[in-house]
Amino acid sequence: MKYTISILVKNLPFAGIIIINIFANAYGYAVEPLKPIIFVTCAILAINLLIAERRKEITYFMIGITGIVFLGTGSVFFIPELGSIFLKNAIPGLYIALFTVAFFPPLFKISPFTFEYSKKDYPPVISSSRQFLIINLILNYIWAAIFIVCFFLSLIIYSNSVLIHQLIQNILPMVLLLGVGYPLTKYLPQYLQQRLTLTPVHFETVKDMFTAMPFGINKKKAHGIDAIVQFYLHGDENETGYLTIRNQACFYTSGEYEKPTMVIKASSQVWLDIANQDIAGDKAFLNNMFEVEGDASLLLKFEDLFYPPVKKLPQESENHISKKEEFEYGSFEPKSLKKVLVINGGGRVEKYSKSTLMAKKFCEGIEASGGEVEYIDLKKKQINNCCGCYNCWTKTPGVCRSKDDMPDLLLKTREADLIIFVSPLFIFSITSRLKTFLDRSIPNVKPYMLKRDGLTLHPSRYPEEKRKGFIIFSAGGFPEVEGNFDGVKGIFRCLSNHSENYTLAGEFYLPAAELLSQPVYIDRRKKVERICYQAGKQIFEDGRIDRSLMKEIQNPEISQDTFQSQADLFWESLDGKKAYYKGVNPL
Repeated sequence: MKYTISILVKNLPFAGIIIINIFANAYGYAVEPLKPIIFVTCAILAINLLIAERRKEITYFMIGITGIVFLGTGSVFFIPELGSIFLKNAIPGLYIALFTVAFFPPLFKISPFTFEYSKKDYPPVISSSRQFLIINLILNYIWAAIFIVCFFLSLIIYSNSVLIHQLIQNILPMVLLLGVGYPLTKYLPQYLQQRLTLTPVHFETVKDMFTAMPFGINKKKAHGIDAIVQFYLHGDENETGYLTIRNQACFYTSGEYEKPTMVIKASSQVWLDIANQDIAGDKAFLNNMFEVEGDASLLLKFEDLFYPPVKKLPQESENHISKKEEFEYGSFEPKSLKKVLVINGGGRVEKYSKSTLMAKKFCEGIEASGGEVEYIDLKKKQINNCCGCYNCWTKTPGVCRSKDDMPDLLLKTREADLIIFVSPLFIFSITSRLKTFLDRSIPNVKPYMLKRDGLTLHPSRYPEEKRKGFIIFSAGGFPEVEGNFDGVKGIFRCLSNHSENYTLAGEFYLPAAELLSQPVYIDRRKKVERICYQAGKQIFEDGRIDRSLMKEIQNPEISQDTFQSQADLFWESLDGKKAYYKGVNPL
């Protein structure tokens, strides 16, 4: 009954216009006979506004439409010529008014009119969310489009018969409103909620979470599921209840269920953190942060059932490890990495190389702690390309047929405790010089196969070699690490995973590196130097590097738009290599 009254109150202004239009047609749009009818209609609408205000159901949409009626009908009394025009165009005027009230308010940061109608069907935790507002904006503008279509439909002359024309003029838009608008309002929000990749609703209480769950279920993913999940939550909020998932819907009931499909026992704060995705559910389970009894396989479906969809990167697959998963860097005994070998594959002179800058500061930290560093510049060495003959594995085991500087360099790598590779980013990978060096390193391994951690690799030719680490320093011009340094990561992480004795101990990727040469970015340059120096001391003294230091290096400290603008202006001002070196400061 209460809901029916609410519908009548909200829709009475529309009915008022239709009633006036019917009588206007009946009296041939004569103004005088219509005045009593118009007066009574306006009085009813005024009373309706008071009722809506008293029931706290008044909206700007209702006020706007009622105001249009008052203005139009008021002209009948005070400006009869204008009133006559209004009476003849009451229905088209109605839809223009509806369009205006729907289209323009959101442009001025006013809530869409659909918000007032739909929020009553949802709990506050949902109706106050950004996702709910965006969905209502979409609905609002769909309604605006429907109203403008109704406006054009109301202008068409359907019949010479006034009665038939009036019937069609009133009924056809109503068919569109009820046949298209109403179903969209009812079903589109849930459809959009399952399709839009928006920020999930953040729950402040367990009660809010359970209240919202029936509105957030993914009907497609819930197909075929018939389960009862019993919750026993304790701590800040003591909550006992069960969630019923059935017929592609769900609802929550307080109390206990005799034979639930699954039972979850947890701290209310832990479960709230899981629901808000502050804690990964699988990790919480593996760390015994909550208990599960019964059919625990339902846990695997919870994310798909209730969390909004997340766009996956094209490279990601459900059957492979996510790119987002953290790489496990190697660690060593403190002060065990005493002998350090630097292999620099860059082509620039040292004072202009940002990759070399990082490596040098890193080595300064090692030397300050007592380590010994040897520096090899590959551009000063003769290293022939690998021809793939496999003589170093068959005819002359451990010895390459090429006569160049590689035998001495291979010996140095075997004697070192830590190898530092240096290469700028060249076409999303390392330089050809460093790649050739790595290609020519195969004499250090045997051709036989060794299986470790699910991967097949070649065993070391020198079993007496102790476990050792390596680190990569690479600088690039783009302002992002992800998507640009993937090739470098791939090479050295594979090298670590496929080596019997070599372990990747750290990666230092420097985006927007060219900015370090500019005086205005001196603070960032000093920060990079400080971090690398600190990391060098850390790897020597502790045998490991904090992941946070590597992540700090990756922060370009500049937005993409600002970087692009500055980079474009910089290159426009140059006329070749000479101008470039003149315009930057040596490192």
